[in-house]
Amino acid sequence: MSIQEDHEIVARVLAGNKVAFGALIERHRANALAFSRRMLDADEAEDAVQEAFLAAFLGLKALRDAGRFRAWILGIVANLCRYRLRRLREGYFHDELGGRMVTGFRLEDAQPSAEAVFETRELHRIVSDAIGELPDDQRQAVTLHYLRGLTLAEIAVLTAAPVGTLKARLHHARARLKESLITSTTSLKF
Repeated sequence: MSIQEDHEIVARVLAGNKVAFGALIERHRANALAFSRRMLDADEAEDAVQEAFLAAFLGLKALRDAGRFRAWILGIVANLCRYRLRRLREGYFHDELGGRMVTGFRLEDAQPSAEAVFETRELHRIVSDAIGELPDDQRQAVTLHYLRGLTLAEIAVLTAAPVGTLKARLHHARARLKESLITSTTSLKF
């Protein structure tokens, strides 16, 4: 792999030939992966290399000497590997805690407790029953919008109902569901 060839390929990419970046990936991927695997397990190493090439593509203009692409990409890989190792060493960050670190995290802690599984299943059953008790047109609108994730415009096409009608159905369905769920959950003792 010659430095001159890297320089020419980088120049083509910077000139607008984005496809030419594939040649840089082909030339340096094996070395980057071998380097990454010295620090991380195989899956993490692969992810780090992919992330490194994406970062290199997005930041290619920052490369001062196009002939030093190999050293530059390996530096990016090294930084990403160190970041991943630090993240593993420091612990698990939980989204529900606003990204704060959970100290003393163990893999067993990630599994829900039997009580949590029971509560989730029970709540799912209650919500499903409440949706099942809705009139057909409201149940259809709720299912398509909230459970299937369709937009009102998409539902209007499928059901041949105006968007305004669908909004009204969803409004009435939410009111019924709220009342039904309040009644159902007040009798529960978790």
